[in-house]
Amino acid sequence: MKLTKKGSRYYLVKRVPDRFASIEPRKQVWISLRTDSKREAERRAVEALSDLENQWIAKLNGTYGNTERYHNLIEISEARGLPYLPVVSQSFIGVE
Repeated sequence: MKLTKKGSRYYLVKRVPDRFASIEPRKQVWISLRTDSKREAERRAVEALSDLENQWIAKLNGTYGNTERYHNLIEISEARGLPYLPVVSQSFIGVE
């Protein structure tokens, strides 16, 4: 794992381990940490790396489908103190 600053933002750069090559087509993964603070980037990188590795493991086990992704995103948003707000269908707001 490596932190890289591109412009004013930090990124987590992770080489894809050989054991995940069958489910991850990229050789290297870049994840924006959405901060210009090195201290905050270091904190966020730990969470982002854990999330990434959990996704890879779930994909290897065949347990990472749309439902799991949906629940994973809700858990991530709540863990970061952000309320999950579902998208309102356009038909509910008068647009057909």
